[in-house]
Amino acid sequence: MYIEYVLIENFIINFFIISSVCRLLNEKNRFGILGALLGSLVSILYPLFNLTMLMDVLLKVCTGIMITTLCFPCKKVKETVMSLFIFLVFTFAFGGVVEFSKQMLGYMTIMVILLSSLILFVILKVGITYVNRKKILNNFSAKVYIIDKGRKIEEKGYFDSGNLLYDPITQKPICLITYQVFSKLYEKDLISLFMSKIDEKGLKNGHYINVNSAVKGGKMLVFSVEKMIIKNGEIEKSYENVCLGLSFSGFDKAMHSAVLLHSSQMGG
Repeated sequence: MYIEYVLIENFIINFFIISSVCRLLNEKNRFGILGALLGSLVSILYPLFNLTMLMDVLLKVCTGIMITTLCFPCKKVKETVMSLFIFLVFTFAFGGVVEFSKQMLGYMTIMVILLSSLILFVILKVGITYVNRKKILNNFSAKVYIIDKGRKIEEKGYFDSGNLLYDPITQKPICLITYQVFSKLYEKDLISLFMSKIDEKGLKNGHYINVNSAVKGGKMLVFSVEKMIIKNGEIEKSYENVCLGLSFSGFDKAMHSAVLLHSSQMGG
């Protein structure tokens, strides 16, 4: 029974570790079950030998090399070393959580081991998802400068491949902006905007269009500004007479950007 418990708990923990590494490296978990099984089989050998601390560490490293080679086949040495390093860090993290649970409770059962490992796995999953999402947002974000009527404002923009909006009148692509950006440019009040009482004639090419997916209520104020400058790292590109659409869809909360750039501007 002891061997069965060791197999089960090590298989589950190793699978948690491999799944966490896959999520961090954005890899598919193709051989997670085989890798977890390999790790659990090796763990059975630990009690058969009176290993010193150094030998124990070396055995864990060798096991990590076998598992990472199986689960994360990399063509470059640097990628292989990185996968192994992350795997070992997560391995010691799970081991530390199990030991911490033992010290806190004063005893250790298979349920305590699995529960503490599950909690750490969920924490890692949430944390890695957040980090990966933030990384993606940063990769598709850029500084945006909007210039019109002698006023220049700086905002954070997001390149949105799903923004395929075109103005049916001018046939220009539409970049979406929030009310906060609009108010910085023209100091219009929010009530008038919601009531669609803004004098669109006071804006260059100002008019309303029906776009149900882009703005609540189905009507969106569209207008043109003199210039928009997009700075993405060292690359800077300028656009004249850019068409903007005022959106209340709340994209700024999801994208952490106040300007939703058009798909045609990606790579600009």
